Amino acid sequence: MKKSQIRILAILAAIALLLGAALFALRYEKAPEVLPPLAEIPLEEIDQLCFSYLDSNVTLQLQDGTWQVLLSNTSLAFPAKQDVVSAMLQELCAIRPQQQLEETALEQIPMATRQATVEILSGTGDAQVKASQQIIVGSMNAITDQLYVQAGDHVYLTDTRLMEILSTPELDLLEQFPIPKPENHRSVSVENANGQILLSCDPTQTDGADGVWFAATPNGWVEADQNAAYNFYFLTWDMHWKTTASVITQETNLADFGLDHPQAVYTLHYGDQTFRLYLGESLPDGTTYAMCDGSPLIYTMDTLLASWLAEATIQSVLQS
Repeated sequence: MKKSQIRILAILAAIALLLGAALFALRYEKAPEVLPPLAEIPLEEIDQLCFSYLDSNVTLQLQDGTWQVLLSNTSLAFPAKQDVVSAMLQELCAIRPQQQLEETALEQIPMATRQATVEILSGTGDAQVKASQQIIVGSMNAITDQLYVQAGDHVYLTDTRLMEILSTPELDLLEQFPIPKPENHRSVSVENANGQILLSCDPTQTDGADGVWFAATPNGWVEADQNAAYNFYFLTWDMHWKTTASVITQETNLADFGLDHPQAVYTLHYGDQTFRLYLGESLPDGTTYAMCDGSPLIYTMDTLLASWLAEATIQSVLQS
């Protein structure tokens, strides 16, 4: 066999050995370690979650199978949006650290800068809490865009999704008062600076035909423009809250929201029920403060709708 052939065979053999070693390494390479979830308490056992972020302190508590929001600095509890809280807890319990840091590096980790803290509890309804856990969120690693997180005696790097969960505003967790969309209509009224508009299609009130809208005037009930009356009555079909602005407590000053002297009061009678809406100060962002009977919350809603109610006159619903 020629020397050139021997050399080629030797090169091929070396390549084969290298490929074999590479395949062996790939086959037996140790899989990356999967760290346990940050939340040590199982989802189904959690009955209280407390978290703080910036100036916000939120406490969620499970009471008789329903999540409640315990408002900051008060002893008041209000129904929470159950689907929002459930999704938050599922996401929180699904977060796993991406890397556990070595103990030798702990002194160099900037955990002193706390962005948020989380406390998870189980068994709060019993005489003694069964389990509790605290998670501290520190600053962000500028190189990896990950958060330093301390859980127990360990410090980890984890995804920033954790901060997105914890930055949920307290008021966004509160169940909003439903705005009715009734079809069993009776009467509707609007009180504003121009006076009162009272519309009714109840024949026992107007002495008119059933289902025909009449407007109350100084001279008695006058048949109204039916389209205009329907627009007033079915206005709630176009209403929706934009945000939850505040909670009404004994310390609440309604003047701060322009609700001590509302610019308009909208009252809807349907069946044997009543819905009353108060419209306060309008804001530069195109929203207006509003509150309604039966709800402990102050909301914001579209200023365009609020302005229409605040500027309405009796002439706008009378037949031309």
